[in-house]
Amino acid sequence: MKLLQFMLILFNVVMLAFIVYIGYRLLRHHRRKKEDRKNSTALCPKCGSANGQMIGSNIIFAPSKYKCRDCDYEGVFLLVINHKVKEFREYVRKQNQAKKIKKDVKNKKN
Repeated sequence: MKLLQFMLILFNVVMLAFIVYIGYRLLRHHRRKKEDRKNSTALCPKCGSANGQMIGSNIIFAPSKYKCRDCDYEGVFLLVINHKVKEFREYVRKQNQAKKIKKDVKNKKN
């Protein structure tokens, strides 16, 4: 009987420690996410613009949805670190040029 009580107490202690640990991890994740947002900019993946309006809810574990005012893209914007914004915009510009060239080639074949 004493062994059963001891095991029950031990189980409760372990569960309490697990719950505290999970809470700590969630809080740490949330704080890190906040710090990342301070040092980054949300950019449209289609045109590279930062000119977006939030249209979705801001739930902790769900990505925020935006609507781009420049190209009418609706969806998740990419968080880009502030010192990499210029590189990202250059990458998007090159991707858009490549898509345009492929589209022109396809139209010429038809």
